[in-house]
Amino acid sequence: MPITYIISKEDAEKIKALRKKINNKQVDKRLYAVELRGEGMSNKEIAEKLDTSPKVLSRWVSAYVKHGIESLYDNRKGGNHRNMSYEEALLLSGFKKASENGQIVEVSEIKKAYEDKAGHKIGAGHIYYILARHGWRKVMSRSCHPKKSKSGGYRSLKKITSEVGKIKQTFSNATVRLMFQDEAGFGRINKPKYCWCQKGIRPCVPCHHIREYRYVYGAVEPVTGESQFLIITYCNTICMNIFLNHLSSYTNIE
Repeated sequence: MPITYIISKEDAEKIKALRKKINNKQVDKRLYAVELRGEGMSNKEIAEKLDTSPKVLSRWVSAYVKHGIESLYDNRKGGNHRNMSYEEALLLSGFKKASENGQIVEVSEIKKAYEDKAGHKIGAGHIYYILARHGWRKVMSRSCHPKKSKSGGYRSLKKITSEVGKIKQTFSNATVRLMFQDEAGFGRINKPKYCWCQKGIRPCVPCHHIREYRYVYGAVEPVTGESQFLIITYCNTICMNIFLNHLSSYTNIE
């Protein structure tokens, strides 16, 4: 005979209040199942409501009755965890420090360091599982205004007047000109679009399969209003150096 576990309405109320503080969807689903059981619903009804298996639901209820509410927080899964664990944390800690110092860390760098440490190759997606296992997550960076930033990277922007003064003192025999630089890409992709037509007819329209891109490098001096722009085919380090050389020859600044 299968064992029928009884959950009181008082326990259901406690679980209901606890669920308001839970952010994990899987844990909340388990707690909600036990809560519904305490409200008198059957396992079959709860399984249909939560779109889960009655056997899985029975394990949740059994774990709650035998081991308490902490058992519903257990997210451990099986699998092969014989690869590095403590060593992984040490490996990632170095990249974490680099990112906290403002450096850009690429996944390819972490993957190569892991392979060197483990002594074997890993799949392209395996490194993402390692990052997730150690609490890393993929999120969109939050944008903010430089004046509200506390990072040291915006120090020159926040105290630009004092920084320019220091530069003038250092290069007292030279002319100091403050210019702001940026680059932008311009191009077009010509391709046909959807259109309405009668059934059995497929329109034919002229189309040029062209992909053209040009990049504009520019620098502006706010004090005098002088500016310099240069149109180049690519946007890379070589072209950036070409623009800087062009700007230096125009401004007569080394």
